Formats: sequence, structure tokens, C-alpha cells
Amino acid sequence: MKTHLLHRSRRVSPLFILISFFPLFLTAQDDPVAVCDTLSTVNLGVMGTSLIAADYFDAGSSDDSCLDYFEVRRPNGGCPGTTDDVFQDSILFCCDDLFSNPIEVIFRAYDCDGNFDDCDLEVTVVDAFPPFMVSCPGTQTVDCATFLSDYLPELENENWSVLDDFGVPLFYDECYYETETSVSWSLNDCSSGSVARLVTASDLNPDHAQPSCTHTIIVEHLSDFVVSFPEDITVDCDNGILPDTGAPEVFLDECEMTEVSYEDQYFFVVPDACYKIVRTWTVVNGCLTHPDSLDVYPEEDFSEAALGMDWDGDGDQDEHTFRDGWNETGAPGMPDGILVFTQEIKVNDTEQPVFEIPIDTCITANDCQTDFVIPLPTNTDACAVTTEISVSGDFGTYDPFTEAVVIPGVGLGEYTIDYTFIDNCGNTSYQSYDITVVDCQPPVAFCQTVFEVEIPFTLFREVQAEELDLASFDNCPGNLIFSFSADVNDQTMTVDCSDLGEVPVELWATDATGLQGFCETNITVLNNLGYCVEVPLSGLITDADDDPVAGIEVVVNSGAYLTTTDILGGYALNLYAGGDFEVAPQSDMDPMGGVTTIDLLLISQHILGVNVLSSPYQLLAADANNSGGVSTLDIVSIRKVILALETEFPNNTIWRFIDADYQFPEPENPWAEPFPESIVFFDYQQAVNDADFIAVKTGDVNHSAQ
Repeated sequence: MKTHLLHRSRRVSPLFILISFFPLFLTAQDDPVAVCDTLSTVNLGVMGTSLIAADYFDAGSSDDSCLDYFEVRRPNGGCPGTTDDVFQDSILFCCDDLFSNPIEVIFRAYDCDGNFDDCDLEVTVVDAFPPFMVSCPGTQTVDCATFLSDYLPELENENWSVLDDFGVPLFYDECYYETETSVSWSLNDCSSGSVARLVTASDLNPDHAQPSCTHTIIVEHLSDFVVSFPEDITVDCDNGILPDTGAPEVFLDECEMTEVSYEDQYFFVVPDACYKIVRTWTVVNGCLTHPDSLDVYPEEDFSEAALGMDWDGDGDQDEHTFRDGWNETGAPGMPDGILVFTQEIKVNDTEQPVFEIPIDTCITANDCQTDFVIPLPTNTDACAVTTEISVSGDFGTYDPFTEAVVIPGVGLGEYTIDYTFIDNCGNTSYQSYDITVVDCQPPVAFCQTVFEVEIPFTLFREVQAEELDLASFDNCPGNLIFSFSADVNDQTMTVDCSDLGEVPVELWATDATGLQGFCETNITVLNNLGYCVEVPLSGLITDADDDPVAGIEVVVNSGAYLTTTDILGGYALNLYAGGDFEVAPQSDMDPMGGVTTIDLLLISQHILGVNVLSSPYQLLAADANNSGGVSTLDIVSIRKVILALETEFPNNTIWRFIDADYQFPEPENPWAEPFPESIVFFDYQQAVNDADFIAVKTGDVNHSAQ
């Protein structure tokens, strides 16, 4: 207990103040009051830790008598190797805390009597130092063969770690960092170029700078390709084909642009063969070639056998395998990108030479003659290096025959040409050609541009095709045959009053060999003599109940005259007097019109004999399949039309039209004799106004079609 003097004063009067003193006894509170910064920040040091004293977190803790000291702890463990979960005078923060932010901390304030009070706070641990680069590998080099085999496949699979063989960039951060790698490369056709590896480091603080290392790897071209050249060989020709004599095989050319070529020299005086080919092979590496394509450092004396090597991996050491750069300059030495080798090929040939002879025997000239060319044969015999050719026959003898010969003015006919071939090995062959020179030029047809004919009193006029010819011609002699079509027998056509006006025609000209040409013109049919006189024709088309049928097409002479019935079923047209005419209505309109299940019922009753159809027109309507009778098959056909499964009747038309004047001899059997479905007029002279027809709608037994 502590004792303090407390004084009080009061004013008694304007002149006097009464002052008195008395002791006051005070007792300390039981606990202090802990006040902390509930949101604190701690920066880690360069070593990745920070040791923070407890008073760092005090924000005005108090005690009425005596505030003594502070302690802190973590409620959930601490950094590795510490006991921060118990109260201490300081607390350690480390890199692990960066992943657990914010960190819970308990702050405790003690008074001089050992009483305490706690305060909870959260601490945000901050990585204060950015990462920095310690080292970055310098530029490295690798030969293209090694790069293509060991590194490029891995890079194409984005396995960037394969480049660690060339060094690894090093970075430092007091806590943690991660790296991001990107790689790009560029190679030319010779597989030389560079690889760029960019490695960037970053830590957990997004505001920190990100150091990076750019590492370059140079891919150097290496010319050390190996060529195994073909050996000397002796071959026998086989059916005009020179057997395979071998070709160079190129190895270790991953970095190269090699091209293989050869030049041949022929020697025809050879003791043990027909002839000899000295073939000089040249293999050029386009990536390393002398500007003048010179073999600066020949390798001809440095084969596998000479150097005791097996470059092509075939298990032997031969005299025809070489490696670029293994030459007089060293083993290996200086490459020049060219390997040259000479191969000897001896050829034995005892076969007849083989040739192709293209001969054209068509004449296209206008004078029926041609300049015929005796062609120079094409040698298709790979073994025949040189040949002697002679020609004889109907066009004379040519020996030697060294170039094509033109024979002018050759006419139509058959000719013979004989060829003789002798090759450089003394082999002889003969070829004889029978040549037929034919006419390949069709005639040219020229038509009359104006051709007029008058209709005479006979009311028709026959026109011969040759009448339309103006000046048609052919390149070869002989008469032309004229016709109105490609058929040479189609030489006559007849025009009558129905053709008045322009009639388009074709005039065909055919020569002696059957070649044809044609032209087009018009025949103008005139009635200046007045023999073509129009005579009216009219009639009605109704159903069996005398109801008119409109929209029916009336056709005369298969389309020479056309008209359509009006709403009253009537039709009218004018025909030329004296003609023969056939009037035949036709229609395929509205297959389902008037055809219903009632019609099916009526047909069924007729078949069963319950209600027999007595009208011939009803019977014809019921005969849907035009079989000459009524059966269940007709019901099937009509039902398909009603159900829209079919749009027409089998073997029948949608409508049928019977001459209204015709009387069926057996009405109950209208098929007893053929009934007329058209009206025919011969030498039509007088007007007819009753050319009437009865219309029958197939399937419409009760005549309900409108």
C-alpha cells in the first residue's frame, strides 16, 4: 500500500482561502490493461528471419501502479526449431510464415505484482527483398549433329531441362523463388543457328523485380557426312533395260543438304564386254561447298580401308566409302563439302534394240493430201547407246536415216515403211509399218439462208434436203449425201398448212468416209396461193352425268394444234381444210380429285354382287389398273392414291376420254371391243361443232370430281 497526500482548497470569502491536508490510502488494481497493435507488419531480413521483441507490439498498455514488462507467443506453433508457442520476451518470424499470413500472436503485459493481461493480434510477414541473379551461363556451342539427336527432340517436347547440360542459371532470395523458362530456336536448312533460353526468377511478392538470365547456345554446322559409293560392276541387258548398277548411299547427313549427280563416259572398245561406262559420281553438300564447286581436298586416297574405319556401320572396311574432311589435311581434317568417286560399269548386250515410232495417218488438209512425215524413232532401249537406222518402203530408201523426212502430197491409201536398227553391240532389229492414210476432215455444210415454199392445192409440200444446200464442200473428191439429221436416210420432210411460218431445220452433209458436218436454217412455209383455209372445230367434254369438265387439254395431231376446255367444258379451234386430223383430249391433273373411300365401297359392293355397277363409264373408272375388268387389285391401287402413297395408277392414265357418239355394244362389259378415245377426220372440209367426249376420272366411280 502506498500513501499519498491529498490537498483540497476552497474559497471562504473574497479575502481568505481555507487550505487543509489529509492522507489518502490507494490500493493497486488486480490486472494491468494490455493494448496491442492488432494489425502489425514484420519485414523479413536478408537471411529470411526477423526476431521481434515483445514491446514492438505494445500500443499503449497501462497499469494503475506499475507496468513491468511484456511477452509474446504463438498459439499455433512457430518457425522450425523455435519454442514460440510459449510466452517469451521476443518472437521469431521466418519464410514459412509467408505461406500462413496473417500470423496469430498473443501479446501479454505484466505489472510489478506479476498480474498480466493478454491482447490478440495478427502479424503480416513481408518478404522485403527481391530475388537477384547470382550467375548466368555464358554462350555455349554444340555441333548440329549432337543437337539434332540429343537436344532437339526433347525441346520439341518442351523438356527445357535438357539444356541444363550447358549450365544452370543461379538466383538467390532470402526465402523462396521460382523460375520460369522459355526456349526458342532457329535453324537454317543446314541445321545451324542458335537456341535462346530465357530464365526468369520471381518470389512471392508480386511487386518485386524479376531478374532474368538470357542464355545463348550456338548450333554450329558440321560437315562430316559419309558416302558409300557403288562398286565396279558388270551387267547383262534384260529386255532393253539396263539393270540397276547401284547408287551412292549417304550417311551422317543430318546437317547436310546433299545432292547426288553423275556424268558418264562411254568406251566401245572393251576386251571383255560390249562397252564400258565410266561413271563419275559427285556428292555435294550445299551447306559447305567451294564457290566454284571444286573438290579442294580430295578424299579418293582416304577410304575406310585406307584409314581402318567403318563409317557406314556395315561391318567392313571397303575401298568405296569416304568421309568429308578425312583427307590430306587430317583425319579428321578440313571438309570441303564434296566427295567424288569413279565407278566402272561394263555392259553385255545381245538383245535386239527396241524403239518406238509415232506415226499419224490423219489428213486434215482441204485438198485431200497431206505432207506425210517419216518419223525418227525414239530409242527406248536403255542398253543401246548408239544406233544405225535405215528406212525403205513405198516412200523410198534412206540409209543412213538420221532425221525425219517429209513426203509431200501423200493421198489416201495404204503404204509400207520398213525400219532397220543396228545398235553399238551389233544387234539388229527390223520393224515394218503398214500405214493407212485416211480422211479426218469432215465436210463443211453451207445452208440456204432463205428458203421459201408454197403450200399447193395438195395442201402439202415435200422438201428434199439437198434443196437447202448452198455450197457445201469436202476436202476429198466424192458426192456428199444431204439429210435432215445424222441419219443419212432422213432426206425428205413434208410441210403442210399446220407448218405455216418458220420451220427450223438442220442440213447434214456426209462424205464418202462417213464424216459429217451440219448447218442450221429455216424453211419458210407460205400460203400465198390461198389453199390453206381454216375450218372451225368445236365440241364439249362432260362426265357421264353431263357435267362439264374444265381445264382439259385438247390435242390435235400429236400437238400440231392445242387448246383447253373452258368452264362450260367447251373447246374450239380452227383446222386447215383438206387435212387429216386426230382429236385426242388428255389430262393428268388432280389424281386424287373425286377419289374417296365411297368409291372403294362401291367397287367392293360390285365385286361382291351386292350393288353391281351398270354404267360402262363407272366400270371404266373402277378399272384403276386398266386390266379390262374390276377386281380387288383395283381397290389396292385406288387406296394407295387416296393415302398419297402413289401419285398415279399402274398401267393407266388419270383421265380417259371416250367419243360421246360411241355406243358400247355391251354396257355391262365396256371392254368387249376397243372403244374410241379420239375422233379422226379425213379430208376435213366442213365445220364440226359436236366433236364431244365423255370424261372418265380413274377411280371416281360416283363422278364426284369437279
